[in-house]
Amino acid sequence: MTNPTVNNFRPPERTLEGRDETDLTLALSQHPGTIGFGALGTDPSSEPQQFARKLQQTFQAAGWRVTGVVAMYSQQLWYGVEVDAKGKLTDPVPDNAAQVVRALHAAHVKGIRITPQPNWRDDNLSIVVGANPDK
Repeated sequence: MTNPTVNNFRPPERTLEGRDETDLTLALSQHPGTIGFGALGTDPSSEPQQFARKLQQTFQAAGWRVTGVVAMYSQQLWYGVEVDAKGKLTDPVPDNAAQVVRALHAAHVKGIRITPQPNWRDDNLSIVVGANPDK
């Protein structure tokens, strides 16, 4: 073989641009609250960290009180965006979490899941960004 081909294809990084960013900001601005952010991994240049910062900036632009992006660890790689809120598996989704999930869906964010946290206060809410579900 004289001309080997190397394919280092990877899906594009998750972004929020144009209409998706506008729709997300508008939906979130209807009922701003307080939210924390986390992302898998410790490398600030990693795709989950970058997407978490973009979400954080968008929430802040919509009038939400936000925290910095915290590095999260997991023994198992998982994909998507996790919304953590007060509750048990048998409870209805809290209003603040439902608002965030609807807004993320409207912005075409993929891999959204809700994780109930039974020991949290009612107003606690966070987003944790996992690996890109398109990878």
